[in-house]
Amino acid sequence: MNDNTSFDYDNIIDEILMTEKHTAKKYYIEGIEKSSENAYNDGFTIGYQKGYDIGLEIGFYAGILVGIKKLHKSKIIILTEKELNILQKLSNFIEIFPQINDKNIIDQYNELKGLYKKFCFNLKIKNLDKRILNFSKWSN
Repeated sequence: MNDNTSFDYDNIIDEILMTEKHTAKKYYIEGIEKSSENAYNDGFTIGYQKGYDIGLEIGFYAGILVGIKKLHKSKIIILTEKELNILQKLSNFIEIFPQINDKNIIDQYNELKGLYKKFCFNLKIKNLDKRILNFSKWSN
């Protein structure tokens, strides 16, 4: 063999092994990026639906409170001072409830639900909660 046709077999084997390593690295990075993108999209979809359901539920509570306030104002129902205080606190809580995601939104949501249940319990109202409507089946 002359110098023009000599091969460095070690170099060729190294190149083959490095090609496999580079290909594996390339697809690993692509996989991580795709997984990240899918997780973001799934998280957005789930978060959007949950936010939508929470918004409907809070709107339901607000509607009930408006009705009860009108009934009280018309003297169709009589509320005690304690019930009026809870009604006002609940109305204020709904009014200041965050419109965008907040790190404490789930705690605030749970507190709001508890306050609403307390209000219904004090008025001896049964089954006047979100279970009478299936919010998840509603669509935009």
